[in-house]
Amino acid sequence: MACFGNNNEDDIVDTIRAMRIQEEKSYLCRNCYHQSTPLSPSGVAAACSPHEAVTTQTRNVLCDWANKIIDFCSLDRETVEIAMSYVDRFAASAKGKEVLQKSDRFQLLVVTALYVAIKVHETVAISTSQFEKISRNTFTSQDLESMERILLEGLEWKLHPPTSLGFVRSYMELVPSLKMSQAMKDTAFILCKVQTELAVRDSALVSARASTIAFASLLNAFEALGMSDSASGSFTVHCFVSKVANLSLVNKAVFYDQQILAPVQARLHQAIAKQTSVPAFMDASPAPQPCPMTPPSKQGAHSHKTFENTPRSIIGRSL
Repeated sequence: MACFGNNNEDDIVDTIRAMRIQEEKSYLCRNCYHQSTPLSPSGVAAACSPHEAVTTQTRNVLCDWANKIIDFCSLDRETVEIAMSYVDRFAASAKGKEVLQKSDRFQLLVVTALYVAIKVHETVAISTSQFEKISRNTFTSQDLESMERILLEGLEWKLHPPTSLGFVRSYMELVPSLKMSQAMKDTAFILCKVQTELAVRDSALVSARASTIAFASLLNAFEALGMSDSASGSFTVHCFVSKVANLSLVNKAVFYDQQILAPVQARLHQAIAKQTSVPAFMDASPAPQPCPMTPPSKQGAHSHKTFENTPRSIIGRSL
């Protein structure tokens, strides 16, 4: 029984290889964050002043805030992954040392990165004056514009990182619907999306390649769907893994160093382990809420919302 193939497989493979070159040459990142502030006896992280060094807890809280803003505006959470790529790569650069010493500067960096990511990758833009409102006037338009110039120079204008969810889409195109139904593919994609969103928030995965995160999330999704419980499912997974390995569509070290893939899979697995059933999880997906910045014709019944009642900004308080 031969492993499967698609008519457009060469195009898919070329796309993945191009993304792999990007991630290896231009978008690698090292983890430069301090460990999180120790928990207090109550189990709550101790607050840090605006002038304290940035910790993993600082980054996690700001990432959660960015997701809330994106959800409120009915934008794509993949944009948060792009924004945090800006943040992490800038923080690891020579110009990023200063922002890691003061949490208020790091907060400004995250807000600016989200502003730039939306402007570059979304179909709508949110102006600096609107982001000023989002930050509850903690940062001015001038602050954001100044940090934008610093950010762009620090990133050398590399604003199009291949995302883990982008790799997931391409990897899944290698599995034809004859071997895996479209409904099952859709479910697997949702499970991968949950995991990749968790990975963006997880400071321990800052230095992990997007392709590795995507590959690990897919293996977890296949397991959650019980594909190994049938001969055809096991064969499909085997062929997929073999194809990825033979065509070098993920870092080769993933296949011979268990310290690379296994820890990533373990960290991502918690994103779906809490779900009692896949259908229940899919039904529980929250409906998107329109953003006040979208054109009036798209606002519908929620057009009364303003930035005064956005998810409460963490910018105006200590972390």
